[in-house]
Amino acid sequence: MIPNPHEQKPSPEGVLLDILSRKPGLTSKEVFEFFLEKYPPGMTIQGFYKVLRQLLADRVIVKNGSTLSLYSAWVQNLVKFTEQVKQTYLSTELTKATIILEEGETKTYMFDRATEMDTFWDHALLTIAYHYQDTDYKDKNAYSKNFYSWIQVLRSGGSVELAHSYTQTQMQWYMASGSHTLLNRVVPQLHNASNFHFKIYDKLTGYGAGEDNFHVTVVGDFVFETKLPSFIFGEIKEMFENVKSLTDFDAAKMQRVILEPAKTKLTITRDKKRAESIRNEIKGIFKKD
Repeated sequence: MIPNPHEQKPSPEGVLLDILSRKPGLTSKEVFEFFLEKYPPGMTIQGFYKVLRQLLADRVIVKNGSTLSLYSAWVQNLVKFTEQVKQTYLSTELTKATIILEEGETKTYMFDRATEMDTFWDHALLTIAYHYQDTDYKDKNAYSKNFYSWIQVLRSGGSVELAHSYTQTQMQWYMASGSHTLLNRVVPQLHNASNFHFKIYDKLTGYGAGEDNFHVTVVGDFVFETKLPSFIFGEIKEMFENVKSLTDFDAAKMQRVILEPAKTKLTITRDKKRAESIRNEIKGIFKKD
């Protein structure tokens, strides 16, 4: 029910709550108008009022005269829940033991789908970002390098949300990408976070040389590395290379491709020297005219 930017198909309840979280005191008619703009599948007025009545019955929203708002008690419980989740997943010793590695350690995670890897990737990156928040480190920004920025194109909502989350720790995110295709060039248009910086490099050297199926991100002394299963990467590569106009881009088809079952590996390494080398390489790309 809580709005989730990572959902492939947002729920009507989540869309409605997102509207009221930004615009309290709307009439039912006004909420419905905003709802139709934000809910692509559309809905009849009867279906909308059915959702509305259930949220009223569950005391998630409240009606004051002719206007609707989120129910204050529900909001307070949501805040408590959020704080508990933050403590559980961003602050506990268990999280530190599994993600915050010691210098020289490496940990490999296997996932059944590329999308599951991407979700955990974001979670682990934020865990490390919070780890460095109160640590004295000369460069706490995130640095990424790839050839095809498929995550930023096909999982743009999650990527934008990650960039916005970095603002809480005053982090900048620099991404160097190699493909000069149309879909790679539109990445900056898909990301409105002011702290997200994107540049396409002219020639692939250094990390990833001789490959095109790779993704690396460095935060502090931590190096995140992954690549797509070969058959899924083949589909992604074909999409990037063949789409010459956005009208040729079948987003729904590609979403189905990355949702297919396929073992996907993520490796996290804590290696100060290697992290510094990759970071300097990416910083060098951004310094070039």
